[in-house]
Amino acid sequence: HGLPVVLSAKQYCGFAAFVQHRHDAWVLDDPMDPDFIAEALLALNPQHTLGAHLVQQSVTLVETFSWDAIANRYEALYLASIHARH
Repeated sequence: HGLPVVLSAKQYCGFAAFVQHRHDAWVLDDPMDPDFIAEALLALNPQHTLGAHLVQQSVTLVETFSWDAIANRYEALYLASIHARH
């Protein structure tokens, strides 16, 4: 949808372990801190460099964890397991 990924830190959201703040997502250390949320909203403007970067990275991130990508990884794992037995 052309939006950056925004999520809470690991202690609130386990998926945060798979992203890096300001690289492929905006991670809210404290999702209840209005100042940090305001900073995120300003930084995530798609017309700013960081906002545009996170929009691009969000597409890559979503593709990495799509059901098609997961199915392909499992298929490769199963095939490798089968070939290892023979």
